[in-house]
Amino acid sequence: CHHDELWHQYGHRCRGEPRYGCELCCRNAAHTPFHLPPQELHSQGILPEDEESISQNPLPYYFAMIESLDTELGRLISTLSSDTLELTLIVFIGDNGTPNQVAHSPYTSSKAQGSLYEGWIHVPLVVSGYGVSRRGEENALVTAVDLYNTFLDAAGLALEENLDSQSFWPLIREEVSNDRHFNYSEIIGDRPNKSGYTLTDGRYKFLSLDSGSAPLSTTALMPMSVFSPILHPCNIALCPTVTPFPISSG
Repeated sequence: CHHDELWHQYGHRCRGEPRYGCELCCRNAAHTPFHLPPQELHSQGILPEDEESISQNPLPYYFAMIESLDTELGRLISTLSSDTLELTLIVFIGDNGTPNQVAHSPYTSSKAQGSLYEGWIHVPLVVSGYGVSRRGEENALVTAVDLYNTFLDAAGLALEENLDSQSFWPLIREEVSNDRHFNYSEIIGDRPNKSGYTLTDGRYKFLSLDSGSAPLSTTALMPMSVFSPILHPCNIALCPTVTPFPISSG
């Protein structure tokens, strides 16, 4: 089914209409096993395709995978007509941070995959399209669970009061204060040097590992915004309009 036709099955407008549509697109890239995507999907140059080359230097392949995702999302968006795009709220969010094998400055492999540090729990969130009237970056505290009530808010429906979900719909429309005052993340496991919890109020970040360490820092020492593999946090990138062409990799 053509994506444009699929969207029109749900009606012509989100807010105030009896029918609402939500299409979820989950991509594995960029993820292990590292591989070389088709050349037309990235601009990383001609790279060897053998497993030994990839294993010895996985970073350019990881970048190629990210760029291929970028290109394919642009291709998906380009299938939607301008009328459909005008009525479509597009949200892009990462599910976790960087794999250890390709961690790079300012993060190390010990503060990437599977950790409570920013390299793993601080993920991208990009919001564009319907209802977005601001442009730039919003630094208010946001976590992935906030998407639930944000979508309800965007559709003009009653918010769920029994969820730890704060709608950030007002934030993408105008510069207002946010109701979320802290973000919390937790890893439950049998590795005391990795499992534990962390929280931030946007200025200070407290991290307690099951091994017993509990550093407290300010934003000058430890970047803020806390997400977990379950409850991801992030800064919001705001784009009022969507151009139906592949998104640049920059």
